[in-house]
Amino acid sequence: MTLEAHPEIEMIEENDARFHVQGAVTRELDLRAVSDHAVADGRRMTGYKAPRDSHRLEDVVHAFSLIRIVWVEREIRQTVSSMLDLGGTGTSWAAIYAPREIGKHIARTDDEKARELLDRASALEDERSRAAAFATLCWLVKREQRLRAEARYASRLLRVDYDALTGESPRALRRMLAFLDLPWNASVLNHPKVIADVMRPGKSDPHSPIDAGRRDKWRSRLSQADLEVIEHYRQLYEPLGEDGKN
Repeated sequence: MTLEAHPEIEMIEENDARFHVQGAVTRELDLRAVSDHAVADGRRMTGYKAPRDSHRLEDVVHAFSLIRIVWVEREIRQTVSSMLDLGGTGTSWAAIYAPREIGKHIARTDDEKARELLDRASALEDERSRAAAFATLCWLVKREQRLRAEARYASRLLRVDYDALTGESPRALRRMLAFLDLPWNASVLNHPKVIADVMRPGKSDPHSPIDAGRRDKWRSRLSQADLEVIEHYRQLYEPLGEDGKN
């Protein structure tokens, strides 16, 4: 939402049915529909948030020759906590959608370790532990996707640490805009007053400002049992280190 406030960027809503196959919100965007979309007057760039498409980055890069990818990555405990919090009564995002994301990764990469751990997590009897395991594995395969993407598309991808974005916003945003070859505009620091008044996927509130305090919410929301699940599955997976090497 911060980049959406820039006057030269038009952001496509990720749940806009016009940009999904057969006009319905699906697990992936219709890349042809996005490619055919005309940029609004006065805008230089169209952007979209595509967490459901990270497994097929090769297709996305092929579809957009001038693409630039800003990959915002949160710390694993922050992400797991958020996935467990999202969702309707009695059902978390982690329980429903994380297995789908993991499954798409497996189908695309034939990641046997992820397949084995998904089966193991699915067999857990405790509902909370199962959801925490799904969320952890989802974060791990997404990081694996990012590492592979960096190795292949280094000049087109910028990794941004979520803590830097929330804790040092002006500096992180200047870096992002420079990467996108766009001029600095202070409106990105005040997106609640600039962007459309529409509740976003994941219940993201457009009125909510950048808040460094969100980084530590996991401390009050994750139990010791949750943390043990995270560490257990992290140690079991870890096919690549942070540098992309075994």
